[in-house]
Amino acid sequence: MKIFPILLLLLSGINSYSKPVFVSKTTSDNTINKKKFDIRLSTNIKNTSTRFDNNSNEIIADTLIFESHDTTTDTTTEYKLRYITDFEQQKYNLHIGYIGLENFYVYATLPFVNTKVTEKFAYDTNMVRRMIRNKKSDTYFEGINFDMGYTFHFEKININLMSELFVPFGNWNAPLNLDTSALTDNKWINLNRKFELNLGTTFDIKLNNLYFQIGGLYNYRGGNFSDRIFANFLVALSNIKNTEIFANLKYKTSLTDYKEEYAVSFWEYPIWSKTLAVEVGFKMFFTDAFYINVGYDICFWAKNSLAKRSVNINAGYLF
Repeated sequence: MKIFPILLLLLSGINSYSKPVFVSKTTSDNTINKKKFDIRLSTNIKNTSTRFDNNSNEIIADTLIFESHDTTTDTTTEYKLRYITDFEQQKYNLHIGYIGLENFYVYATLPFVNTKVTEKFAYDTNMVRRMIRNKKSDTYFEGINFDMGYTFHFEKININLMSELFVPFGNWNAPLNLDTSALTDNKWINLNRKFELNLGTTFDIKLNNLYFQIGGLYNYRGGNFSDRIFANFLVALSNIKNTEIFANLKYKTSLTDYKEEYAVSFWEYPIWSKTLAVEVGFKMFFTDAFYINVGYDICFWAKNSLAKRSVNINAGYLF
């Protein structure tokens, strides 16, 4: 009997698709051959031109104050120019996992990241075109993730224990004269990511063609980053063989108090934020070895965070 995937640990921000997919195959003598390895390529694409401030207000444009001094009349005129910040990021991940032991998995993930931040003046009576105010981009290996988990099987419920260790390749060396309380300056901080350790669990309930998951995770972060709590509630339907559609509600909150110097960084992971997002998508097995996962993620409420949209595309092979 072919067993459709029993794990889909979709916890936002912690390599949503890095967790295993289990498939078994029945041979002619009725013995079960379980797959031992999972090799996966995934991409996560984000883009936005708006952000949420600390009061959950969606900010479309920032204002630059420009002063012009007329020496003949000794007068100063103040202009307020609006500009919009475009944020784009593509992350490409290589996942290599061992799933050969019963109920146990271990993965290594290498993320390769390209990020672009562009400030453009908005159209108004003084501007005839969107002139670029600032532009920055970078491409780098972010670090390496090590994932490990174990599943306890019961008649209708599975309990999954999971852990993840993130080791960064780079360090954040902020300039001494950088004013992090100024939003414009803070956009250019390359925070990279610090050491992170995550521990969590999910409860999976399977009722005929319906599948439910409730999960929680504690995210410990090094440096000045605030620790976070992640929670998710997933509902999936699989009434077509080897195909599943899902909707996943995901909440993320920082545990410390907000400070002005924590103003959102467009460049990398915010030091402090709260977000509520929903992801919809599907997963499909074309054979008992080749599969894809596709999801579209929208952040519709947040504090001190990007109002981002994400596309997650994954293709893997089991052997």
